[in-house]
Amino acid sequence: MVLDHERLDVYRLALDFLVFAHQVIETLPRGRSHLCDQLTRASISIVLNLAEGAGKHSKADKRRYYVSARGSATESAALLDVLSRLALLDEAAHKTGKEMLVRVGKFPANWPPPDRVRARARGHAYVPDQKLGTHRSARRGALHMPSRCAP
Repeated sequence: MVLDHERLDVYRLALDFLVFAHQVIETLPRGRSHLCDQLTRASISIVLNLAEGAGKHSKADKRRYYVSARGSATESAALLDVLSRLALLDEAAHKTGKEMLVRVGKFPANWPPPDRVRARARGHAYVPDQKLGTHRSARRGALHMPSRCAP
């Protein structure tokens, strides 16, 4: 049985980055446990937020977890910058890690798109349905009124 998150390429990439981060952590000298802990938490958070977001049913929930995963990817990238600036990470490893994180960071920013973006892409106008508390889209140029109002 395959779970939802296991179908995501970005999830597998996040796992690869987690392994990469662990290898980086193993090379750090003693006395840098604060950096090790932070990189461990950030890299694990990417994986866990992607998995949890994939398991959610509402678009808003999915989006919240994916955006959080993107934030953790950004945090991990900043940690790689810190390690590089402190001469604790060589240039090749820094570049490899950042390339992985850039690919991870592209996914959560735009998926799932909000209803208004999807409606616009289909040539519809985005109209919130206030009576139902949901959203609907209608053809551009059409008269849009909440369903409880008389024309």
